[in-house]
Amino acid sequence: MCFIACSAPNKKDSKQIQENTAEIKPGPQIKENTDPQWLTYTDTVDDFVVGYKYSKNYISEHMENAMCIGKPIKDVDAWPRNTMNCSLWMDDIDGGNVRPIDTLIQYSMDQLKEGVQQSRNSITIADVKGLRVIFAGENDKKKILKQEIFFTKYNTFFDLINDSLPERDFQVYINSLKIGKTNVAP
Repeated sequence: MCFIACSAPNKKDSKQIQENTAEIKPGPQIKENTDPQWLTYTDTVDDFVVGYKYSKNYISEHMENAMCIGKPIKDVDAWPRNTMNCSLWMDDIDGGNVRPIDTLIQYSMDQLKEGVQQSRNSITIADVKGLRVIFAGENDKKKILKQEIFFTKYNTFFDLINDSLPERDFQVYINSLKIGKTNVAP
């Protein structure tokens, strides 16, 4: 189970999030992959639609302010109903529920409880520029322990956390992620 505590960002953090996020015009459309191994999940959240592909070996569901992909958990009466291998958390920036990115990164490092090395790079996801942080073992830099991607779109802060989705599945997911206004298809 994953717990994320949130608090209001100060004016500097809100400004930094908005300054570091650049809207990117979509390029030519690529023909959809019709591979039966992948399912498409689409859901409406507030005033936008989120859609993505995920492996048929998992289930995807929307709970509270997150969309999660994971293996089904049997005999569960409450949320989540999956192992939350990968989660997309959404918070309204104006709602005051966003912590500074460095605080979220430190929380992830503390949670891993072992020698961790982080690397940061930019990534284009859902047609915007975001920050990707890869947490790797200190002694085995090829062993990815966790990935986190931070970005904003439609005045919403997104924190995408991959705790244990296989790298191939995660790449299909992030390459297929689409976020659009409800009056426009994702």
